[in-house]
Amino acid sequence: MTRWCDKVIRAVEADGPGGYAVAFPAYRPDLVSALAVALGCAHVDFRKEVLGPHGFAAHTLPLTEIEHCAQSRAAGRGIVLANAEALLAAKPEDERCAFLAAFLTRPRRHVALLPLALYGALAAGHPRLVTLDEADLPAETLLSQLASMRIG
Repeated sequence: MTRWCDKVIRAVEADGPGGYAVAFPAYRPDLVSALAVALGCAHVDFRKEVLGPHGFAAHTLPLTEIEHCAQSRAAGRGIVLANAEALLAAKPEDERCAFLAAFLTRPRRHVALLPLALYGALAAGHPRLVTLDEADLPAETLLSQLASMRIG
């Protein structure tokens, strides 16, 4: 039986430590957290834990904050940086493209995975981009939507 996340797991097993982007067809925080568990990686909600304390000034943080978080917060096999796309959205497209290219090619001792629902196309053709199709994913249920809600 093939699990929805096997495509990502196979990519990581084949290529080893490094930066990866996973393009989801829609925002699925439930699957992002499940992916972290399946990979044995730390799950960090970048928007909540890094951007949140900066309030309305969060958009002024440089994209290097994502890389800093990837390096400093990895545990187990590595890190899954949920909602880091929120900071990418606050930057011009040329900065997003440059950041993604650097993130995916930087040598690492662990896995650093960046889930993308909006900007996966910016890494199109890169060997460390894993694209998931809607047909690959389990249906989103009301229960999974409620479970992925973050209050406070």
